[in-house]
Amino acid sequence: MGLLLLGLSRHARWRYVHLREIHGLVYVDTNGNGRPDEGEGVGMITLKLGDELTSSMTDVRFGFYNLKPGVYTVKLIVPSLPKDLVVASSQEVTVEILPTGETPEILFRLQKKQEDIRFVEPAENYITPVPAASATPVKQAGSSQPTGVRNKP
Repeated sequence: MGLLLLGLSRHARWRYVHLREIHGLVYVDTNGNGRPDEGEGVGMITLKLGDELTSSMTDVRFGFYNLKPGVYTVKLIVPSLPKDLVVASSQEVTVEILPTGETPEILFRLQKKQEDIRFVEPAENYITPVPAASATPVKQAGSSQPTGVRNKP
């Protein structure tokens, strides 16, 4: 919450205005307890609210400020993730800012990307070796060169 005082002249009335915000953090749940802990935050991840963009800072927190009461959707921009991480929670979170200014903290959970494991069978399972004795070339009738193709009688 912040304070904004409005006035136009020395005769204007001043009023207190809540500066509402949406804030949260991006983290990798390395210990699997379902909540962010010290050292699990991820910085420099891009997030979007309408046309506005922000990043989780080096302290892993992000925020959108000076918002009016209403419903907002915060989106995690997947291409901004490090190559070894994927989204483990929803990529979008919708929250409502109440006139009192209260909003819950938004948490985006990431996880390590599973390595692709490919099982490759050895080539000898697909290639049938031909015994050397049956590989003798056959002469074609009327030809002096062996061809390997047998004419039908």
